[in-house]
Amino acid sequence: MSEYRFFLLHKILVLSVNVLVLVALTIAMYLASLNPEEFTLEFLKAFGGMQGVLNRIIYQGHLAGSHGGLCVACGACLKKCPQKIDIVAWLRTVHEEMMRKPTAGH
Repeated sequence: MSEYRFFLLHKILVLSVNVLVLVALTIAMYLASLNPEEFTLEFLKAFGGMQGVLNRIIYQGHLAGSHGGLCVACGACLKKCPQKIDIVAWLRTVHEEMMRKPTAGH
């Protein structure tokens, strides 16, 4: 594939993702406006669900080979974490969640 064609396809992909995010944002704003008392909660539920699907797609496609599934559970990070967070368990949990098939609202 020529460099120009790759550049053009990349720009089209970026533009498409931007359009999808704007559409998701517009839908979330509309749905939240139907219930003004719960605007923030409704907005986050609507936009967060759509964003979650996009996040999974990005994680599964673009981060392949550099994500939490590569953790070997050696525990080196546990010794260095000043907050004593179980990083190994969190990486495993996040990886399992992000590798699930994307579904609207989850």
